[in-house]
Amino acid sequence: MINNELWKKCAEHHGHECPGLTIGYRAALYAAELLGIEPTAESGASCLAESNKCPTDAFRVILGCTEDSGRLTFDLTGEQVFTVTAPSGKAVRLAFKDPGGELSRDEKFKLFHDLPAQDMFDVTAL
Repeated sequence: MINNELWKKCAEHHGHECPGLTIGYRAALYAAELLGIEPTAESGASCLAESNKCPTDAFRVILGCTEDSGRLTFDLTGEQVFTVTAPSGKAVRLAFKDPGGELSRDEKFKLFHDLPAQDMFDVTAL
């Protein structure tokens, strides 16, 4: 599930490994898959994030969505929800299901790395 080189780039950018970064990592790759775009900084994708926490760093690295480029914007509801739009205009909304519940931080980290993406996110095509 985890591409070691890409994960290392995300963790380096973020400053540490954590469950939140894993959520963003999995969401960015899943969105790219669903939208049929390459997960690269030149993807041209944009992201509307409903939280400005750890997951957004993965979108910066994997899809090149940054505030400076205008391709990372926020609607701060506090939820782990990401609406990703491809250059074609096709978009998906990924809402994190939090399958980790009351697990410890380390248990969540492992779970979020191992679960299939469809078990982590509710997806709405827009």
